[in-house]
Amino acid sequence: MSLFHKAVVVWVTLGASAALPCGPDFPLEFLSHRARTLATMPDGLFDLEAERLVPPPEHRFKAWPLHEVDAGVGGALEPEEALYRKGAAAWNANRFEEAEKHFEAVLALPEAQRKRFTIPAEFMTVLYDDNEPDRQLATYRRIRAQAVAGFSDEKALAAATLGYQARRSLGVDDPKAIALYAEQAAHGSQSGRVSLLLVARQLARDLPRLRKAINDPLTQRLMSMYLWTRSSEDWWGTSESNPSALTVLMELAKLPSISGAAHLSAALFRAGRFEEAETFAKMEDTPVAHWVRAKLALRRGASDVADRELEIASNGLTNEEDWGAINDARPRQQIEVERAILALSHDDFDSAMKHVLTSCSWEDVAWVAERVIDVDSLKKTVDGLPSKDECRRVDPDPEDVDRWYSLWFPQDQHAALREVLARRLMREKRMTEALAYFGPEMLEPAKHYVAALNRADTSSDRLVQAAALAEAAQLARRHGVRLLGTESAPDYVWTGAYWDPGTYFGYESPPFDAGPSHGRTAAENARADSSAPKPDRRYHWRWAASALAEESANRLSKRSQAFVAMLCTSARYVMDSDPERAQYLFRRWIHEGPLLKEDMIFGRTCPTPRFVEPPEPKKKPIRKRTMAAVAGSVVSGLVLLAVVIRRRRR
Repeated sequence: MSLFHKAVVVWVTLGASAALPCGPDFPLEFLSHRARTLATMPDGLFDLEAERLVPPPEHRFKAWPLHEVDAGVGGALEPEEALYRKGAAAWNANRFEEAEKHFEAVLALPEAQRKRFTIPAEFMTVLYDDNEPDRQLATYRRIRAQAVAGFSDEKALAAATLGYQARRSLGVDDPKAIALYAEQAAHGSQSGRVSLLLVARQLARDLPRLRKAINDPLTQRLMSMYLWTRSSEDWWGTSESNPSALTVLMELAKLPSISGAAHLSAALFRAGRFEEAETFAKMEDTPVAHWVRAKLALRRGASDVADRELEIASNGLTNEEDWGAINDARPRQQIEVERAILALSHDDFDSAMKHVLTSCSWEDVAWVAERVIDVDSLKKTVDGLPSKDECRRVDPDPEDVDRWYSLWFPQDQHAALREVLARRLMREKRMTEALAYFGPEMLEPAKHYVAALNRADTSSDRLVQAAALAEAAQLARRHGVRLLGTESAPDYVWTGAYWDPGTYFGYESPPFDAGPSHGRTAAENARADSSAPKPDRRYHWRWAASALAEESANRLSKRSQAFVAMLCTSARYVMDSDPERAQYLFRRWIHEGPLLKEDMIFGRTCPTPRFVEPPEPKKKPIRKRTMAAVAGSVVSGLVLLAVVIRRRRR
């Protein structure tokens, strides 16, 4: 699956209404579309819900294959492994009776000598023994008991027996099959989760079969959960043999009481059946039920009630296992962002910061931290961060192509937030404070940058000042993205400053939702304007570097080579971003600076500046003939003036 397709799948999973154009696989953010975020009930995650359809088992079977264990000392095989391999070879050669004898020989060994191959040998003896269901069932139960007792289950066969057992009941006793698949999924089996999905699809397509099983509480939970999480699947139709999701919803909604009412209320809300959604949301006291109640309260304009319901929902999802892995689209992520949106709508910026931090939605964290709360509040937040980062991302497997989606997130949100604070302090000229928050990678460049600016401010020698400003300009241009860049708009450092997500998602930069009730308030707009970099343009550090280079030129003699070199450098830093400024600097050189004998393409290829005073121009000697000519001109002028005065008197 391509990165683009993965992005589309994740977007659809969250119930977003906008389509993604081609482009980078950006993670989701919510503050750019606030009204839509609050009004939309996103899809749940089927796999996550399927795994907890029934209570977790006391003893969880292994549900994934492990690597093969090395042979015994000296390369010799243990007796159980030797027998099992002989049985496997006979099985692959279609000598089934011989294979079964070898498997039974494994089981005949003393228990202490067959800890590793007992379960696979038991499994193989009844793999295709469908003509003896009682023997097969007894063996499956014995395999599960052996897994609980500590026998090795490297191939996850104990969980697989639940699926094999469930298959016998499909279409005959669907509730029994669902119970077994749900137990398999609770052990972490992907096969169990997929089986539940396929059964739910079959029941949704076969209304008579659904009506036959619908009185079973576990079936009700499965179908309610399926409708909430998979209502966007392509197969839904409008015919009797291919009914619509709404038709199946109404079949469940006819029940006076239902197990899984919260999930059904979420599905009804998504379908626009708000009255029915409110009825079923009142039947359960679960996080999803409170989430639906919050959505309904927002529809009535009761934002205070909505925030209380969201708080209850979020507190009910305190366990990480309840809301999925860090890179999944989690219910808690959106719940906390919704609380942040409500806090922002009331100008409660500190609460908004707390909620977005809890959500782990880094793009939203970046916007509030960098553009909304004041820098002292951000400093207080960073200084008060707990030692454990609940949003910390584990390094993905280098061989796993899915890792690319997670790479946009910072591995350590706390460390990333410290760097956001450091860069913001640098932009606000509080540079000494900023040094305490840079990570080891950027600390040395930051120190050199601050030291260069301090030399420019404290030295009384203009040449030293100019050289220091030139060094600072070079550092700002080379390391500006990590020294001065904004994590959010306009630079989007979280993308490496390579991309402007607004280009791909169709919102303005900075993100802005002009919704009538929950867009940005005047106070938030004022905060965003005051915290914007100067200039408020993408790659703004280029202008900062250009300004420092021009200031370096201003400290130099206009007759010097360094004056021209620094004007050229200043233009080079912004040549492609701001050609008008480059033209202005070119005119300065033409009108104020000397011509250089060195090769130079102004704004492109600049000479290395030499920070020395230019020599004084030589004075030409005054010759005697020149002095006589000047004296004669003066005498002639005086005589002419006397004649004019005399004529006027007459």
